[in-house]
Amino acid sequence: MKRVFLLSCIIFFIFTFVVNGENRASFDCKKARTSIEKCICSDRELSYADSWLTGIYLERLKFLSEKEKKDLKTEQIAWLKNRDKACNQSKNIKACLIKMYEERTKELNSRIPGLVRFDLKPAQDLKRIILKSNEFDGLPENYFQLSDHEYLFPVDSQGGRMQLGIYYANTKINKMDKITSWYPSIEGVIKGKGITWLIVYYTDLEHGFSNNGYNAVMIMDRIISKEPYRILDLASISSPYIEEDYGEEGPCSYLSDSQKQEDNSYSELKGYDVKDLNGDGVNDMVFHIERFNCKTKIHSSITETYYFLPKEPYLKKIVQEKKD
Repeated sequence: MKRVFLLSCIIFFIFTFVVNGENRASFDCKKARTSIEKCICSDRELSYADSWLTGIYLERLKFLSEKEKKDLKTEQIAWLKNRDKACNQSKNIKACLIKMYEERTKELNSRIPGLVRFDLKPAQDLKRIILKSNEFDGLPENYFQLSDHEYLFPVDSQGGRMQLGIYYANTKINKMDKITSWYPSIEGVIKGKGITWLIVYYTDLEHGFSNNGYNAVMIMDRIISKEPYRILDLASISSPYIEEDYGEEGPCSYLSDSQKQEDNSYSELKGYDVKDLNGDGVNDMVFHIERFNCKTKIHSSITETYYFLPKEPYLKKIVQEKKD
């Protein structure tokens, strides 16, 4: 049975990626050699799972120290070897791969560089402030601890009174707020001098069009005002959430009415870097964005650089634009 499935994978792989030239996996399917790689390339669900996991893995690497990067790379290589060995021996290779990708994705999603995750029941003072807030029907399944009195609760599934977003709890001042909305994802942490910046990705899907962006949630180690945190805007991207190519009309036909009225442009994030740019010992961020003006038909390559500072204004933004 396994040989039959492997053979069907290889035949479908040849038809799909040699004839059609499609590639949705994280690696070049034209160079796929192993039976597992060919099966991933031949199946859209597996290809997306592979691409999605690789994206999360690469994001985690950006916020790690050199030693931590080396450790995670070693761990990922070991996982890939175990994936191939386990699923090659499975009677249902696709089911095996889907299960392994789901488990690994969940594992990496729960490991945010710079934050300590807890899946246990919260302490009594934290439990009290959560229940008193009336934001939840019960207690969250997990949380992250920022200090001995500060906690975070990312909520990415909606139910009852629980709303999408990231919640901040401070048991020292008996405070609990929802600090971000939409579908949140904490991608990493930047540690400064007396300040912690949470890098948060959000997305809002409406009428097939997604508005995406990044925020920096700045949390002061010492409370110097009534508001122990501040939300600063980073890069903002607008992308059509569609699986197929844009076709002859390009992305412009997918712009919302409000976007057409504002600037007639479509933007797409090509990636970002995390590194210390000015030698102050604190990481900064560089976003690489491509923009297409639907009115002038001009492509632009935009670089947005954000420097994280220890005092006001706390964030310095520099934008460079190159028109093609």
